[in-house]
Amino acid sequence: MTEPSPASGPMTSPLPWRRSLVLLAVLLLVSALLVGALGLAVRGGADPIALIAWLAPGHALVMLGAIALLLRRWHVGFADLGFRPPTARLIHLLWQVPLMVVVVVAVAAVSASVIGTAEQTQGVDLVLRDGATSLVPVLAVGVVVLVPVWEEAVFRGVIGGGLARRFPVWVAVVGSSVLFAGAHAVPLLLPYLFTAGLCLALIARFHRTLWASVVAHGSLNALVLLVTLQAVTGR
Repeated sequence: MTEPSPASGPMTSPLPWRRSLVLLAVLLLVSALLVGALGLAVRGGADPIALIAWLAPGHALVMLGAIALLLRRWHVGFADLGFRPPTARLIHLLWQVPLMVVVVVAVAAVSASVIGTAEQTQGVDLVLRDGATSLVPVLAVGVVVLVPVWEEAVFRGVIGGGLARRFPVWVAVVGSSVLFAGAHAVPLLLPYLFTAGLCLALIARFHRTLWASVVAHGSLNALVLLVTLQAVTGR
């Protein structure tokens, strides 16, 4: 398929719903196998801290590889999925990202005061408390660079774009955000994750490219990482 213009065409997935389900099922299977392999490695005597640090980039690369293989098999490009070349409108991220941070932090604060707090730091606290600070850059590459790419491809591209083919845009935005929050499997963080999903979906649709939501997603993850580093190390 030819690469669409960044300003042309709707933000919908080119994948039929059956292929979308196949892709999601493959990714779930791959994730389950990786987690199983991680458990076996720990039982075999591997350093669990190092494995946690390498899990984020390793898992992200495997997920991206699986997505790329399936899209190639179906003769679909990442540009068709929503990774269109960004335009000068990307400058709006200078106010959109700070606004997103304010909104999600406010939601997180309110939900924490009502239902309590939950700790989900992508393994950073475990790595630092064990003294393995040299592994933090590995973890950072995963959660700031690689994870946003595959998660945006799946949640805003495949799921959000797929819903937009059949339903109004608001259904696609809300539905993809619900699944994004649920997929992280941390019930106490659902309000925060759902709000983040909403913001990322709206940013992607404003810019008509998933690269914009990748940048916003990576920025949010970077902030969480920095806050966690400060909280754990006291620096």
